Amino acid sequence: MVARVSSILSSHPGPFNSIHLTCSSMGSHNDALKSWFKAFADKHLKELAFLNLHYPNDIMVPTDLFRCKSLKRLYLGGVQLPANTSIIPCSHTFHELWEICLYRCILHEWDIENLLTCSPKVEKLSLVNSACGWPLQLHIRNHSLRCMLHWASSLEELAMVSTPCLERLILWRDDALHWSDCKKIKICSTPKLQVIGYLNPADHVLQINDMKASAATVVPSVEVLAMTIRFGVHEEERMVPCFLNIKKVIFDDFSGEECELAFLSFIAQNANQLEEIYIIPSKNDLSAGSSLGNVINHFMSSILWASAYCRV
Repeated sequence: MVARVSSILSSHPGPFNSIHLTCSSMGSHNDALKSWFKAFADKHLKELAFLNLHYPNDIMVPTDLFRCKSLKRLYLGGVQLPANTSIIPCSHTFHELWEICLYRCILHEWDIENLLTCSPKVEKLSLVNSACGWPLQLHIRNHSLRCMLHWASSLEELAMVSTPCLERLILWRDDALHWSDCKKIKICSTPKLQVIGYLNPADHVLQINDMKASAATVVPSVEVLAMTIRFGVHEEERMVPCFLNIKKVIFDDFSGEECELAFLSFIAQNANQLEEIYIIPSKNDLSAGSSLGNVINHFMSSILWASAYCRV
């Protein structure tokens, strides 16, 4: 199969619009791998998805990756990025690249820094189930990035240091991977941030600029916030006042307890731009849907709303 792929790549005149390759083991085919990436660069590949299914992740991506100046989308899985950063071209290597996804990769902070430095137009960055070292403080600096996805990757700290165009910061964890959650989230210089979540105050420490999250540190641009909160735990609830300009609240696993109603009351009386509240009953209370609805309706009708146009 390796020989067949090599033959196809060498005989095709190019340019390549899209190539998706899934390999079970390429550790013994380094020469073929280098020739593939050379062909990707020489024949102006626009979209590359390269997934290595072999574990451990012993494949090092050839440095010719950084010659692929026509790339618009890059998906890499189960690999390591080039270790010799001195031979990587300077900024603006990927003139057209706007989406990067790294799945189950072994990464270092300089790997992300190199990719972002070389990608002046990148808008989407996804880190999915990637091992990033112990500990790793990942500082994101990019002036075009609009969406960042951190999904079950090992990080001690994720800092959006200088991302003036960032609109969405998506944090997701895999409960089966206890090592996978990020501990500290820093938000700095993100004036366009509209969506953030899932924040879990039990695991995350949120820092806004140079201050720990509190009622005095507000992110005024955020419109959609997703959080997992243990009501009654003050250290977790204190995150909420940072996002009082939200427009939508989705309350999942709602059971009608007093602490939940108190939370809804706080949001309703303080979020003056709120447009929608979605309440999803707990699976354990589905049989009591009508009575739970009555509780919600009665409670909400007694609140003095900060927003004049909110739908529940």
